[in-house]
Amino acid sequence: GWKEFYTPEQFEKIKLGFTDKTLIAQEFPETVEEAFLHSGRAAFSRDLVVKLGEKVSKPHYTGVLSDDGVKVRLKEEAGAALSIWKVPREQRQYIVSADVAEGVSGGDYSVAQVLDRASWEQVAVWRGHIEPGEFGSLLVKMGRFYNNALLIPELNNHGWATIERIKADGYPHLFKPSQLWSETNESKEGFPTNVKTRGLIISALRNALDELTVVLNDAVTVGELQSAIVDDGEKVCAPEGYYDDCLMSLAIGVYCLKFFGLD
Repeated sequence: GWKEFYTPEQFEKIKLGFTDKTLIAQEFPETVEEAFLHSGRAAFSRDLVVKLGEKVSKPHYTGVLSDDGVKVRLKEEAGAALSIWKVPREQRQYIVSADVAEGVSGGDYSVAQVLDRASWEQVAVWRGHIEPGEFGSLLVKMGRFYNNALLIPELNNHGWATIERIKADGYPHLFKPSQLWSETNESKEGFPTNVKTRGLIISALRNALDELTVVLNDAVTVGELQSAIVDDGEKVCAPEGYYDDCLMSLAIGVYCLKFFGLD
């Protein structure tokens, strides 16, 4: 740490030499944790993500959802992929935003974030490896469990299979890009991720974090925010060996929350 080499007065002079203040912790970390967080240019405020990490909590329930054809029920199971901080409340409305992966063990994760449309609180997270089509059926269960929530799966290579399964299961509350962008083909479903929309959702997430309008409970999600960096192409991403699936699914949800009221 810099305190082993410089006095506070000397360090203040060193900091004056940085135009980009976010690089100070990278070049002159104070602790091991700070050095780890700033091995690249941090995508989000270090002070902010540290505070977020102090507020996370253990889920009240972990388990799996079962559908008996009448109602979707939660079966508690230790170590399951679904973590719940708040069960659905009567008269509350929710969205389920999702990042879809290939489903290969050891690869990227598929992640679904459940957000309360009034409080912007992260009330549940599903994170695991699952075949994209099966993920669609899982999202339907999550949507039904959370008061017929609006499903917002990512529209990418693997997302097609997820979206087709949601439609095949007859779930009616599926996001369409035309709900946000009038020039988009009316028949498309799912949230399109491209260079333009990626910038939009990251900006929305950064603003929500800075303004403390989104409430996070999940330690894994906050961990991805802590490790996220900005690469040489100005793209927010995960460092090698880390993941950004929770981050991206959260960003999609936060962006959509800006536009969907409670009606």
